[in-house]
Amino acid sequence: MATYKGIQGYSVQKLATDPTATDSVGQLWYNSTTYDFKISVEGAGAWASGGNLNTVRTQAQGTGFGTQTATICAGGNTPAGITLVTESYDGTSWTNLASPSNLTYTAYTRMTAAGGTQTAGLVFGGNPGVAPPWTTNDTEIWNGSTWTETGDMNTTHRLAGGLGTSGAAACCGGTVGPPGNTVETEEFNGSTWAVIPGGNMATSMHSFGSWGSQTAGIVAGGAPGGKTVTELYNGATWSTSPAVLNTGRTDCMGFGSSTAGILGGGDPAPAQKLTESFNGSAWTEVGDTVYSRYASGGAGASSSAGILMGGNPPVGNNTEEWNDPVYTNKVVTVS
Repeated sequence: MATYKGIQGYSVQKLATDPTATDSVGQLWYNSTTYDFKISVEGAGAWASGGNLNTVRTQAQGTGFGTQTATICAGGNTPAGITLVTESYDGTSWTNLASPSNLTYTAYTRMTAAGGTQTAGLVFGGNPGVAPPWTTNDTEIWNGSTWTETGDMNTTHRLAGGLGTSGAAACCGGTVGPPGNTVETEEFNGSTWAVIPGGNMATSMHSFGSWGSQTAGIVAGGAPGGKTVTELYNGATWSTSPAVLNTGRTDCMGFGSSTAGILGGGDPAPAQKLTESFNGSAWTEVGDTVYSRYASGGAGASSSAGILMGGNPPVGNNTEEWNDPVYTNKVVTVS
């Protein structure tokens, strides 16, 4: 003889409150408080507003490193001038770190950061705000509480690309001041820099997005001209990828790996919201940033979770967080 369950199916769990969306994806339940049947679904990646920086940084590109929930932002430009201040982010709010957590030498902007952690990071090059050529070869290393000057680069750079970690980094391209750009690549071993013979980039440019490791890096976009180019680095040489951005841009920022990355915002004017995702062979337009922005700082260890901070205009202290996928609890309707 048939049972009720055999005819009608299995029971639906009754809950007074919804479970966490990320923990219940694909599950159906009845919310006895709202009198709704609900299900958790997995959606496409999206940006959401995070906590604001304490210091407005209108030129924040190259100031950030770490992960979405453990980030460092140091240096950059403010409405009052260049800043030395370092801030840390816990995934919710930013905290000004008291001296001696400030950068140690003349404050600078338009510098470069290698991807690192909240307790081990690296910044190099930039514009110290002094007379021409408005560029430097200084390098500072972060240990989680203080900055220390370490070995200088062989060539001065600003608006360059940064790859790797504080113990194994690379600086590529950028501007050397008048008369123009460089295609040179230098690698850092934790204390000294060395120019890589044969390691020149194929494209002479600055102000591009860069991320990845010292042996598997990527750059995309760039100036002059709002480039669509993508180049890949293997630790010795650069190669131009057949993948090109759907929208050319400069002053953009990305994060992830050389085979799975996110590139957001950019210039030329008006500032852009456009975000593109890279899968190793092609770029795809995905969810826009909340604000139009360029020259933002960025950080993130993977293409599924990253952060943009500061930049122009007028988001100088705004933070946005990228998550992919996004999980949501939705009401089930029956017609």
